[in-house]
Amino acid sequence: MYMHRNSLTTRINHANEAARILAKTMGSTKNYIRRLIVGFEIYSYIENNNFFDIEELTDRKFYFNYISDSLNRENITARFGVDWQKENPAEHLSQSYIKEWTKTFFDKHPKTGRTVKAESKDLSRYNAIIAHEEAYKAFKEEGLTLEQAYLITGEQENDFKNLVLEARKYLEQALRISAKVDTIYDDFGSDSKEIKNILNQIMIVKLNKDDEY
Repeated sequence: MYMHRNSLTTRINHANEAARILAKTMGSTKNYIRRLIVGFEIYSYIENNNFFDIEELTDRKFYFNYISDSLNRENITARFGVDWQKENPAEHLSQSYIKEWTKTFFDKHPKTGRTVKAESKDLSRYNAIIAHEEAYKAFKEEGLTLEQAYLITGEQENDFKNLVLEARKYLEQALRISAKVDTIYDDFGSDSKEIKNILNQIMIVKLNKDDEY
């Protein structure tokens, strides 16, 4: 079921131009302003529906950044029905998914009684989960945690690679400025040993997995 209201035309029909003007005035990027505009439209729908009767949820306890951060994730954005290529990105918002998203992050799961956090890493995991049918079903219907459902997606292999490459990048930066450092900090020796120890542990895990096959 999709939401298509005439009020959208008056609010964000010219979102690109409005965002450009606001960005110039406020010093923010156009894309950021567009997210805020669309995010407000989503929030308005939630508020107008009495926060879907979620216990104790009010405007004071609602975290708007959950919406704006979610709109930074491709799969969540698509589920919302938002299309950034259109002049009016929020022309066809999905009522059913807005309700589902709100209950996911603000209500307790009916089976586990847990409330899902919406920090950056949590939203990234959730973004991967909703694009993976098996993981999504396990999370939504069987009550698996974000961490458990995320493992089903297989995305952790990319996470591992990205983390290693990120660590390598920072070590290379440290190498480039090392010649300009006159005094090495006191714990450098122990930190270096710890880095080597971590690498050795990773290699051991890798060798053990290779042996399993």
